[in-house]
Amino acid sequence: MQTLKTLLPKIVITLVCLWIEMRAWLAFLAVARAIQAEAGYMPPRWIAGLAIFSALEVATLLLALSLTWLPQSVMPRLSGLTGLRARLGRANWGIAGMLLLLPLWVFGYTIWSGLFASSDLRLYMFLLWVAALGFFLTREEGLLSWEAVWLSSVLAGGAAALIGYLLEVTPYPFSLTWSEGNRMYDWSIMFGRGRYLYPEGQPLKAFIDVGRQFLWGLPFLFPQSNIVVVRFWDSFIFTFPYFLLGWLAFRHWRGERLHWLLAGLWVFLLLSQGPIYTTLVVCAIFVALAWRWPLPAALATVIVASFLAQISRWTWLFAPSMWAILVAFGSAERLDRRAWTRAFAFAAAGILGGYVLPWFYVLIRNLNPSGLNPVYTAGKIGTQALLWYRLFPNPTFGAGILWALFLAVGPLALWLFLLYRRRAWRPAPLQVLAILGVLAAFFGVGVTVSVKIGGGSNLHNMDMFLIGMVFATVAATQGTRLSSLLRDQLTGRVERVALLLMFLIPAFTPFSTLQAQTLPPAAEVDQALAAIRKEVTAASQRGEVLFMDQRQLLTFGYVQGVPLVPDYEKKVLMQNSIENDEVYFEPYYRDLSQGRFVMIVSEPLKLGLSNDEDNFGEENDSWVRWVAKPTLCFYKPLFTFKSVGVELLVPRSNIEACTKYLQ
Repeated sequence: MQTLKTLLPKIVITLVCLWIEMRAWLAFLAVARAIQAEAGYMPPRWIAGLAIFSALEVATLLLALSLTWLPQSVMPRLSGLTGLRARLGRANWGIAGMLLLLPLWVFGYTIWSGLFASSDLRLYMFLLWVAALGFFLTREEGLLSWEAVWLSSVLAGGAAALIGYLLEVTPYPFSLTWSEGNRMYDWSIMFGRGRYLYPEGQPLKAFIDVGRQFLWGLPFLFPQSNIVVVRFWDSFIFTFPYFLLGWLAFRHWRGERLHWLLAGLWVFLLLSQGPIYTTLVVCAIFVALAWRWPLPAALATVIVASFLAQISRWTWLFAPSMWAILVAFGSAERLDRRAWTRAFAFAAAGILGGYVLPWFYVLIRNLNPSGLNPVYTAGKIGTQALLWYRLFPNPTFGAGILWALFLAVGPLALWLFLLYRRRAWRPAPLQVLAILGVLAAFFGVGVTVSVKIGGGSNLHNMDMFLIGMVFATVAATQGTRLSSLLRDQLTGRVERVALLLMFLIPAFTPFSTLQAQTLPPAAEVDQALAAIRKEVTAASQRGEVLFMDQRQLLTFGYVQGVPLVPDYEKKVLMQNSIENDEVYFEPYYRDLSQGRFVMIVSEPLKLGLSNDEDNFGEENDSWVRWVAKPTLCFYKPLFTFKSVGVELLVPRSNIEACTKYLQ
């Protein structure tokens, strides 16, 4: 007779299955009703589709309940599916490959991605996808093995993430996102300055740190690099270094090749939930390489990583040394003199590479010390509002920072706790304190930066914390084979479910957002580009043309013969607007009043203020106050190309009402 202890998990699984299937069915019904409202009647194919989907849900629910409630020994005889799988032999791999690719094609390259965008519907389809893959990857007697489901979830999520990045590799000449085009302009300045008509002796500053400018700017070493090459490079460095970090960090599992590959895919998915700037991932790669090396080589590597971190983003300056301390001290078999020496040496390396050397760098290059100067840093932080409500569900980030972070790392934290509780990981109290202290510091910094106006739309400001969780996992699993952990030590249902959620949640994230590119028709794009080229070229004969936005049109030669005006770039304007920097905007308003620019290339400017349901509401209001209203007071739209997001502005003849901006 089953006890409450054995019944409760089955009841929970049953309720979860019912909840997922009901919400998915309601989401599918909502799509069908929307089609009916648009067409005026329910098309027969949608009636048939609803019937087929309902039958599929009934079948999958019955199968899930059978797996939950019936003994495993009954399942092969009940379904007959395992016998079919056995007869297929090696053909299972081919079927699994087709199953892996089919949803990626449907949701990445067809109109169905837009119709089935509901997260409830995507969740049901994702779980069905993972289960089907897992069935064909299972090598045991039962329908599904734990390891096959873990593998299939990571494969599905990794493939969805890769397709999502590849979809952005397109020759489309205009910005795909709010700031993409101007960021490509920033990337080009270090190695591609010659692409612009701009005096060679005059400084040209990018609105990006040196480390990121260097890494993303490498394609501009080659004059032939076009927008497709740069977008491919952007996609590549947002993927491969993540894999590399995972494989290097968990190289103690190289003897178990499948598990080692699985670890690399998992790290990619975990960190992609940020996402995390690749320069910080490169710093983590240095740490993953160095922490087990002899001390002199390890210290030199941590110094380099700390220096790279600081020149890439000042809040990262101590991250590499803290990771090195976490993994070296946390994984030490005993806290002897060697362990303490390495910990203090890594701390010193962080100070030297992240603080001392950058001071020499900025002095030599006569740069602003920025984050190295506490007074400057405090002044910058003090000018920006802290939006604490973004820690919780909100229009800018539906899940909110805290809930999204819990989903991202909660199962991992539980699994690490179970490792500790089951004595598979035996750190000393001081080691636990060191690991928790480092993670707490990263958590505090990440939360504070996330609630700063301009942030909080995802987890990318939790970057140091997320990588810290990876290194905590490395420390906890040192000297242990993963197969031993999974099959001999962590065999309980709670451990397996925790591991399943560790894989499923980050894997579902890229699939839930996978969408086919919805770009304007090519003819419409060509027509808009030709008109913009004609108007801008003609205007440049009469005076200066400001590319406030869409500077990639100059970068890649879509518009030629027009001198670059580096002032008043869109991201710089936005940054100063959220800082309420009145001093910065004084010369901008003066230039507008004097008609300095015969034409401004901008996004379509709107004057509407946000409401409680708007995405980035505070940022929009700052932009309207400091940029949109003054600009449209002095300038008026000449042409607006809504489909490509471009507006051409020219000076107004009557600006008497604009004197308020000059006081």
